[in-house]
Amino acid sequence: MSEINESISISAHTPSSGLAAPAQELQALEDQICELAGHLAAATCRFLLLVADFDARRGWATWDLPSCGAWLAWKCQIAPGTAREHVRVARALPALPAIRAAFAAGTMSYAKVRALTRIATPATDAGLAELAGPMRRAVRERDGARCQFPGCNSRRTDIHHIRHWAHGGPTRLDNLILLCEAHHVIVHERGYLIAPAASAGFAFTRPDGIPVPASPHLPPTSGDITGWHDATITSDTIIPNWNGDKLDLDHAIWVAFANARLATAAP
Repeated sequence: MSEINESISISAHTPSSGLAAPAQELQALEDQICELAGHLAAATCRFLLLVADFDARRGWATWDLPSCGAWLAWKCQIAPGTAREHVRVARALPALPAIRAAFAAGTMSYAKVRALTRIATPATDAGLAELAGPMRRAVRERDGARCQFPGCNSRRTDIHHIRHWAHGGPTRLDNLILLCEAHHVIVHERGYLIAPAASAGFAFTRPDGIPVPASPHLPPTSGDITGWHDATITSDTIIPNWNGDKLDLDHAIWVAFANARLATAAP
């Protein structure tokens, strides 16, 4: 702990000095942070397994409290909502050995475990545990961390099984794709079909069988653009008649009202 404190103290003075910290010093600090994050994950797993045991034995009832969440909030100084979520995850862990093992080994964070326990079942436990690790990184790298639905580039994405795991779809790179939350719902509820494209990426087909083009072609042009308007355009038309200063909005509003008053006052 003294080494961590020493590193934090050194890094805290670096910005005020205006000098970049030596690369080795930053690397050592980064290593300590990442190592401690692994310890936190493993310790949190142990903590939640103890909570699960305490909850199963109804230890909280001996204090005349209504729930294990209430006991956690009281005894461990945890916010009530957070305490209830801890209990939910704790209750889920015993039935999910693959996720629990990765959590206990410090290779999966509580944030990931919390998300996975919302959807995981004993049948999907192993596949989801794999998905949360190297497989997830591989999918994000291949898809550029963006939704693959045509026309969408959202960075807030979920991993979608092209062939659903409930129908025997494997958790393999060629059966996974990134979709944003909205398009994930659309694909599931409306029955879009997804298949590997002939060149690269994926081909999407609407429920009515119409392919969704990755980049829709623009309609063909007809004639000269100057025929689409009645304005007289010269090389000076687009150039502003002021020196480029920022608009003075207060002055512009004052002028507009002044002109309006003059217009109404005119005989």
